[in-house]
Amino acid sequence: LLAAPFAAYAASCVPTPDSDRAHAARALGSIYMLGIGKNGGAGYVVDPRGYLITNEHVAARAKRLRGAPGDPDPRVLEICQGLEECSATEITPDGRIDPSRLRVYAEVVARDAASDLALMRVLSDKGMTALSWSAAAGEGGVVAVRAVPDDWGAVTTGRVRSRAVRRLPPGHESMDLKSVAVWMSDVDTKPGHSGTPLLDRCDGGVMGTVFGGKGRTASDGETYFTPAAEARRLWERSAAAVTAAEARVNAPGYWDGVKARIVADMERAFREMPPPPKAAPRR
Repeated sequence: LLAAPFAAYAASCVPTPDSDRAHAARALGSIYMLGIGKNGGAGYVVDPRGYLITNEHVAARAKRLRGAPGDPDPRVLEICQGLEECSATEITPDGRIDPSRLRVYAEVVARDAASDLALMRVLSDKGMTALSWSAAAGEGGVVAVRAVPDDWGAVTTGRVRSRAVRRLPPGHESMDLKSVAVWMSDVDTKPGHSGTPLLDRCDGGVMGTVFGGKGRTASDGETYFTPAAEARRLWERSAAAVTAAEARVNAPGYWDGVKARIVADMERAFREMPPPPKAAPRR
């Protein structure tokens, strides 16, 4: 049913490597890494106030910041873009934490395990550009933009192979195939790309959100994603949560208070780290 309305559109679309790179370049400024290291993922901007769509299993890794009784306890993840920014550290050469080096963080606003999607609000006054939604359905092919530090911005392309996935990849059993659409593409993605947007090769808009691949180590050309309609549905359902988040994050001193809690949490973690093992005596 989805293919017919876009058949003529896809026939008139002739994507090229140059157009693929142009779509990716426009999108890259709106894609972020969420979380640092092997447990990280990605997210993309859907509202210029700083709202990101990512996977629920990525947002689930966010750290809860405990405050005083009655204060909100936000769940936050650090975000970054590119190798240099994602490799930066808040730790000074002498082992202290420098608040001025603190990365930008995003706060969890809404989560939906059935679709493995989540909405986050970036805690920054940095202007952001929202990606547009695709008017097509990937009939002309899909573009994936690599969003891991050592391969930032690399472009791969493929096609939609299934719009009615009936068996989920391992580790995603909480998703509900009865109420959520899941598609599959042969575009090549790698671990760490959960939450990355897939772009339509014709119009460059978001047509899906990657959540997994074949096996647990690499996609091997089988990338599973939810179509853009699922992310749009989460955004629409989260209107009340967004209103509450705006009131909270725009309150005077809110971000400064969050930063203070993040630094205190880091310092506590460093104090509780076990000392390094002593070197064995030489014989």
